[in-house]
Amino acid sequence: MNWANLYGTSADSEYSGIAVIVGAMETGRRVVGKARELADSLGCYVKVYGPASDWGLIGADQVFSGGTIAKFLEQEKPEVVLLAPEAVLLEPVLRWAQKNSLAAIGPCFDVSIDISTREAAGRRTVMAGAMIADVGSTGKPQIFAMDVSRLPEPLTNPSRTATISALE
Repeated sequence: MNWANLYGTSADSEYSGIAVIVGAMETGRRVVGKARELADSLGCYVKVYGPASDWGLIGADQVFSGGTIAKFLEQEKPEVVLLAPEAVLLEPVLRWAQKNSLAAIGPCFDVSIDISTREAAGRRTVMAGAMIADVGSTGKPQIFAMDVSRLPEPLTNPSRTATISALE
């Protein structure tokens, strides 16, 4: 086990964990499930920003509500951000990304992470669906807008709980 990367810490990075920005359980649950899968492979936490709900059952370790998306991203400094497909969430994330000279990639139907480099790539269709491309970003956090229609339904774990915190 690589202890330097346990719980998303890295000797050369202040960024850690997988963040998910959600609006509603219906669209966010599959994205949280994907984040849990990625976090398990990296040995890090899943942090959800959105309405306080039972996100822990499907994989969240921490849930943040209130405040702004920008405050959440600046405070938590995630390595990777997965964005649920609600239009109301897209604009503040894109503004924050632009302000910080970052790219947001999407819509992605899958995201993978190279465990050794901790670099992520979003898989998306291109050329009117005729081809599939893996697209990555070199900045941190790496931001991916998700297309939930092709993500699997997440597994629930009744014994898993998440801490809930309010941002000011």
